[in-house]
Amino acid sequence: MARETGGPASPPHKGCNSSSCCSPAKLWRTMQTLIKDNNRKGLVDFFKDSRIEHIVRVALTSRISNDSSMLPPSQRHKLVKMPPTKAMDSSRYLGKSLSDLNSLQLALISSSEAMVLQLLGQLRQHATALELKQFVNHVYGQGNSSLHLAVFLKRYQVVKVLLEMGCKPDHVNARDKNALDCCYYGDQDMMDLLSSHNNKKSETVKTIMIPMTTCVPIVDDAVVTVIVDDPIVEIVVVTESQQQQQQQQQQLMVVEDMKQQLVSILHYHHQQHNIIQQQQQQQQQKQQQFAAQYVSLAQLKKPPDIISNYYSASQQIACC
Repeated sequence: MARETGGPASPPHKGCNSSSCCSPAKLWRTMQTLIKDNNRKGLVDFFKDSRIEHIVRVALTSRISNDSSMLPPSQRHKLVKMPPTKAMDSSRYLGKSLSDLNSLQLALISSSEAMVLQLLGQLRQHATALELKQFVNHVYGQGNSSLHLAVFLKRYQVVKVLLEMGCKPDHVNARDKNALDCCYYGDQDMMDLLSSHNNKKSETVKTIMIPMTTCVPIVDDAVVTVIVDDPIVEIVVVTESQQQQQQQQQQLMVVEDMKQQLVSILHYHHQQHNIIQQQQQQQQQKQQQFAAQYVSLAQLKKPPDIISNYYSASQQIACC
């Protein structure tokens, strides 16, 4: 299936003359040789080949294991290694492992900055934005990205291009270091380059504001299509400070709502407490009234005092 890249169409591939013509292993070996030999012209001619579909796929997806445990002692001299002058600092910032390298990381270690830029330029012509973003964010070894490696090796132009292609500057490796932490020995130029990119990224946040509905963020590598049938729809640019103010206002509104709910709950419980007290007082009053109006059962069962009544009656007769 042909790749839709928007560039000029490559010459049609006439088919393989042998079983290994379009072999990914063969194409990958050829690309490794061109990169290690710093052969920029050969790389350009390689990407003009009629097998461009296979070449691009190999460049984007192929990896070098670069693991000494998987090679016999006689083949370990072929391992890709960091330059001796940077080996000690590399193990401190990036770790010792250089396993699972892709073509970009191989070019950063083994070739010149011009060769790396040439490789990225060819891939930008033939690959999609999503494929490129996945490619530049591939991690190798101990969680290092291509941006970690480019910053460590002081490839300023490569760092700039990687940031433009969507490489994540805040990715942290196994040494707990991001790209900015790899600016060892106080490389102020590299620190300024990374800081300027972070500032540009945080200056404005583009959003589509649709009243009474939603707020849709626009991502750099996404295409957002909006059919405007209503004149209410408008595009608004919200700065980071405004966004923070909106978040603070929303948090204050949430706190005020919680306060109102708490006050209403306390008021309800106070009313219920008063009602219960009134009911208890009424019950006590009823009990007191009942006790005053009626004679107890013990009093009803008590026999009359006959002797005292007889004595009082006899005195009344004697007086008469």
